[in-house]
Amino acid sequence: MLYPLVRAIAWVVLHLRCRVSSQGTENIPNTGGVVICGNHINWFDPVLIAVTTKRPIHFMGKKELFKNPLLKFFFKHINAFPIDRQATTDLKSLKTAISLLKGGAVLGIFAQGTRMKDSEVKSAKAGTAMFALKSGASIVPAGITGTYKWFSKVEVKYGKPITLEQYDSKKLRHEVLDEVTETVVESINELLKQ
Repeated sequence: MLYPLVRAIAWVVLHLRCRVSSQGTENIPNTGGVVICGNHINWFDPVLIAVTTKRPIHFMGKKELFKNPLLKFFFKHINAFPIDRQATTDLKSLKTAISLLKGGAVLGIFAQGTRMKDSEVKSAKAGTAMFALKSGASIVPAGITGTYKWFSKVEVKYGKPITLEQYDSKKLRHEVLDEVTETVVESINELLKQ
């Protein structure tokens, strides 16, 4: 499998470039479906999350990245799958994410769906809540700080898992998605303030 090799190379590259640190990795459950949801400040963020966690992580990538056959092969073998960000609902990606989580995998996702200059999360898409509620997975918030400039410090802090058992008997309505999404946003911003 390509993932462990790429992860090892990425670990070396990232540590040569930056002073990498992480906190709270013990908050990531060792088994079961988990959504790691963080803020997104740089295209290095998925790499940072991958090299600071022991479990393999699956990431969504914009579908444009998968148009080139070589890139498609590469991304597929490092646990990435495409999502159509222009579509109102990408059912194929939704089903893939939920299937992975139900199978006990870890899904990495970014709250706002794209990179933002400001590290604080001001709003978020409901995808994280949707995936967790439909699969029964827990959500681990992640707060990323730093610039990724040469020899600068970059840090990721993982918060306590957010479990959603209290919603098991509730219908998946917009109010529920909004409530869970707000909880995740608050948790990420709290980590960024620490």
